[in-house]
Amino acid sequence: MSDEQTVEFDVTEVVGGNAESIVAKLSSLLDGQLIELAAAESALSKPRASVLAAIQAEQKGRADVAAQIDPTIQAAQGDAAAAQAARIAELEAQVKDRDQRIANLEAAIAAKASNGKAPKALQMAQVDALPDLAAMSEVRVICVGEDDRSLAGLPPLLFGSYQFSPEGDGIVLDAPIAFARELPETEVHALYLTDGGKKGLRANLVQPITVGGGKAMELPKGHIRFVPVSPPPAQAA
Repeated sequence: MSDEQTVEFDVTEVVGGNAESIVAKLSSLLDGQLIELAAAESALSKPRASVLAAIQAEQKGRADVAAQIDPTIQAAQGDAAAAQAARIAELEAQVKDRDQRIANLEAAIAAKASNGKAPKALQMAQVDALPDLAAMSEVRVICVGEDDRSLAGLPPLLFGSYQFSPEGDGIVLDAPIAFARELPETEVHALYLTDGGKKGLRANLVQPITVGGGKAMELPKGHIRFVPVSPPPAQAA
């Protein structure tokens, strides 16, 4: 019986009835009224054991029902919390993607403002620093962490040379980078492209991304731009 429902109740009148009439009313009484009735019955000069037993049975039955409902409510709350966490993770991924798009647009605007050309001395250094992709059957992209070291559990990503195109002072990956959900959960801070360690390029992420750990992650094509670093760090080769 819900405590929010209103039930006409006069404990003196109820306890003055016979045992059968009292027991018949128990299911319609509020929890507090059951307690009040039990006290009134116990105060009688000759309390009726059958009435007290019936009150206790009613109270126990209600407690058993409440115990069965609580786990269901807790499970529903847990599902809701999990769904909320998944939505937050999805929104965070969208924000990261948006930030990367903004960075790419800013880079494109800057390149256009300078006609896509760097100063001649810098151009010479950049050309010399670019790997000869056409001579490579496979292009390896390596993920690194905050310490600029390659990440255990994340093997090199393999691409064909045809999947890259020059842009300004660097090279853009014209293919998405997909990280499988089965990978160990790892935070990626940057990517390296190398030709065996002699020359290399680095792509900085606007902010670190978390990959693996049961969650699939993909960096869209055209959003990763590698620029020369010479020489590339040995631990990223």
